Amino acid sequence: MGKVPQNLKFKKYFKASLSKKNIYSWKLSCLRNSVGLQSFESGKLDSKQIEACRVSIRRKLGKKKKKFINLWIKVFPYFSFTRKPVGMRMGKGKGVREGWIVPIVNGHLLYELKSKRYKKAIFKFFKAFCGSWKKLSVKTGILFNIY
Repeated sequence: MGKVPQNLKFKKYFKASLSKKNIYSWKLSCLRNSVGLQSFESGKLDSKQIEACRVSIRRKLGKKKKKFINLWIKVFPYFSFTRKPVGMRMGKGKGVREGWIVPIVNGHLLYELKSKRYKKAIFKFFKAFCGSWKKLSVKTGILFNIY
């Protein structure tokens, strides 16, 4: 199912707590000589979407290239969302935890790839990110950071 946060202040959050003031927005730039996948709109990402995108990127890079390429996931789902079963009547408390989400700000860096052989791998990075766009629910683009 993916990773789950260890320590939480509350087990279940209100939907109102997903406002923009609670969203951390300090991860907006890439490292030196790396390529990143950046969001172009605000929204929410599910833990399943993050994992599906990671698997897609790893598949496109190939098995032999994994030694030389570092992949960093810059987002972590830390908000739980709840859902009641179908056919349940109103009342009787909040539903059970269904999954985990992370709120995303416009311009947030989601994934980052870096290689020792940067100039040779830049085309591979582009192909890997192009395949993973479809897995996410927010519009994304590729961010190059070349010095």
